Amino acid sequence: MGDPTESRTPLTATYTLTVDGEPFVIRTVGDAFRLLSKEGFAELTEQGDAYVAAKAALERAAADAIMTQAATDALRVLLARSKLL
Repeated sequence: MGDPTESRTPLTATYTLTVDGEPFVIRTVGDAFRLLSKEGFAELTEQGDAYVAAKAALERAAADAIMTQAATDALRVLLARSKLL
């Protein structure tokens, strides 16, 4: 498996968030992984279990595109619980 931040595997949904006052569009596994890897993002979400699950699902999807739906679902749960959606 390569670097998940470089994955161009598309998610099954596109999200547009505002992070640090800037719009951030999540279209791919790499986009989502970069967001989750930002310093302080885990603390911002205050959703430890959902954060860990989403990050693990994204890593699996980066290695195997068939896992994209699971990664999208885990990311959706994290963003919804964090009230970022």
